[in-house]
Amino acid sequence: MRIVRILAALLLPASLFAQLEPPPRIEPAGPPLFVVTVKGKAGFINQEGKIVIEPVFEKAFHFTDGLAAVQKEGLWGFIDTSGRVVIKPQFISVGFFSEGLATFQRKRYSDKTGYIDKTGKVVIHPQFDAAEPFRSGLARVGFATLKGRLFGMVADV
Repeated sequence: MRIVRILAALLLPASLFAQLEPPPRIEPAGPPLFVVTVKGKAGFINQEGKIVIEPVFEKAFHFTDGLAAVQKEGLWGFIDTSGRVVIKPQFISVGFFSEGLATFQRKRYSDKTGYIDKTGKVVIHPQFDAAEPFRSGLARVGFATLKGRLFGMVADV
């Protein structure tokens, strides 16, 4: 089991947030796929414009870390580049995968945000009011306060 350390924003200088750099661009192992909408349904095409994943989704986002977020019946899950469902649609909101983790929420407005791995296993339980993707082993997370949001960092160790 992974241990999660949450550092209070008050203990971290603001300059730490500015020092985070975006991850290097990693090219996909296979050919790039692009989201396409046909008759109101989202699917994927290759560089030649050929449909390679049939348009059966309500919404779809581009592939990151080999998975793409797709929506069916109002819930989000993830597929791989062959179109196989890797994480069944079960979340009301998801983020993109970065460093093998993606944010998720189970309920809109009343639920906290957590992180899942590429199998759909919860690795950081929902506890944040705001959460950003991991970069260099750290992610910026936030907690609601009476005066707005208090941000800190979470490390995946």
